[in-house]
Amino acid sequence: MANTHSWKRYPNLSQPSLPLGTSSIPINPYANIGNVTFASGASGFFNLDPLGAGGGSLGSYANNVSEDVTAIKGSADEVNIGEAKQLVERILSTDIVPFVWGPPGLGKSTFIKSIAQERKWDLIDLRLSLLNPVDLRGLPVVDRDRRQAEWYPPAFLPKYNTKTRGILFLDELNLAPISTQSSAYQLILDKRVGEYVLPPTWKIIAAGNRETDRASVYKLSAPLANRFTHIFVKPDLDTWIKWALGKVRKEIIDFLTLRPALLLRMPTDSQKAFPSPRSWAFLSDLLGHDDLSNDKGVTPIILQQLVTGTIGNDVGAEFIKFINTPYLKEAKERLEKFVATGKITMPKEVSVRYALITAVVNALLKKKITKERFDVFYNKLTDEEKNTTLPYLREKPLPRKKE
Repeated sequence: MANTHSWKRYPNLSQPSLPLGTSSIPINPYANIGNVTFASGASGFFNLDPLGAGGGSLGSYANNVSEDVTAIKGSADEVNIGEAKQLVERILSTDIVPFVWGPPGLGKSTFIKSIAQERKWDLIDLRLSLLNPVDLRGLPVVDRDRRQAEWYPPAFLPKYNTKTRGILFLDELNLAPISTQSSAYQLILDKRVGEYVLPPTWKIIAAGNRETDRASVYKLSAPLANRFTHIFVKPDLDTWIKWALGKVRKEIIDFLTLRPALLLRMPTDSQKAFPSPRSWAFLSDLLGHDDLSNDKGVTPIILQQLVTGTIGNDVGAEFIKFINTPYLKEAKERLEKFVATGKITMPKEVSVRYALITAVVNALLKKKITKERFDVFYNKLTDEEKNTTLPYLREKPLPRKKE
């Protein structure tokens, strides 16, 4: 008989005061990791040592767990790239124009271009931010016989009599000033600009970054926004991994499996490089396909600059520590065995334990393991680990499967 599972069966845990560091706990490799030193070492390609870390902190690990669980859950009004693609393809069966919103580097432009490729349609990538307000209208040409002026449409718009099918992609639309956005009102709603008419075999798709993304965008006016069906896209690790397999270095996929929140982390005002699906793919291309320990062209300083210059200092330092620390890779191996067999032996190293906790919570929320199997894992946690982990899961009790 099915019954609803409730977290009430677990002890009534209270949030610990943070941090919970004690002298017996190893230094947190994720704390104070912005300042690092690199040196060749026999134990690995090179060693990374955090500077100024005065002691370990379970609170710091708990912050990582919280961040990762939040990234796994996402927001109810957002969809992943795969779902966004399905929505756009459905909207393309109408004359309505979708506007795809999302942070930079998420893959919005890539999946929209893939729709055209899969359908063997033409695609025109039109950036309104590069145009003046009158450019969409074209140029007036005088007809002396009729003593009238005719407007010749710009060459970047598809010819009306074309028999091809295609997508007019208004990428980064909200980077254009309000005056230029206004020139697109008629094109988006009526599929025409003045005398120019968009071919009936062509569709329009728009995309842009959100105002919260530090992208120097302009706010859409209400009349323009009301001309779209809006789709909000979120980063999703599972969707990205499906794309990344065979294209991105295994170390990057393994690292993000343990730290899903770092697939995308928006920068602060002072940061230039930051992790995103795009920058992780860039990093993989920069590192190549060879074993880093055998690549004589990649010295420690070169690796440091490639990594931190692509995904940022803090995340870069954490990633470098991961690829040079076997006991962190151990967490993924233990996870894979647990998912496959339901058996697990908890590691002693604190950083491995918390990496493993994040990964198992991820597996639970993604329904890769059952609630019963999670119970096995839960019973192996210390009281402190239960305090820092389970509060983030209590929001939505998970149903048990039928016995």
